[in-house]
Amino acid sequence: LLGHWLADNVAPLIEHAAHRLREAGIDATVERDPAGRSDVFFGCGLLTRTLAAAGADLEIVAAPVFPGEADPVYRTVFISRQGDPLDLLSATKERSMAVNEESSWSGWNAYLAELEHLGVDAPPSARRHTTGSHLASIRSVRSGGSDFAAIDSSVWEHHREEHDGLTVFATGRDWPAPPISVASTVDAETRELLRTLPGTRPTTTDAYDEMYATALRLS
Repeated sequence: LLGHWLADNVAPLIEHAAHRLREAGIDATVERDPAGRSDVFFGCGLLTRTLAAAGADLEIVAAPVFPGEADPVYRTVFISRQGDPLDLLSATKERSMAVNEESSWSGWNAYLAELEHLGVDAPPSARRHTTGSHLASIRSVRSGGSDFAAIDSSVWEHHREEHDGLTVFATGRDWPAPPISVASTVDAETRELLRTLPGTRPTTTDAYDEMYATALRLS
């Protein structure tokens, strides 16, 4: 069972992984499901590393190289409405923010890491709107429900049809892309196939240690 807990822009990759596994004679099905009962899981790097720290039966083995990237990385882009000039400092101090969820790396915790470098506190809860997804955050900014949002760069690039009237006013640093992890019951052949899928690169759980430690420190 291949489970994923990410935006729809990753669906083609996890479906491709399932197809390649089936070609190799391995019975593979896909569900949008947390890591709890999956043999292979594709999810947020912070979520996956947090589950590993809590003793979940998983090991990170690969990560995608998103279109336009040379390595398995992504970043947070900060968006606002066109004609509303912002920088990260003024947005944080004065404006309302759309947040997909506070457990998200790219939608919240990477933002906190940027603020730490600026020496600025996060906006108070009264100026934060939880939307439930990156796409909903994009739409909240466009509609005027929020002034800015922190968006997963791969989601932003995937949903180009949503860009009208919006602009990227700041970009965060690179972080490891959301990983593919496996349960201990997954055999070596399947692990190697996942590591060598077109569009992925091998990686390890340790590659997400900085992300996890940063989120713990800033929580």
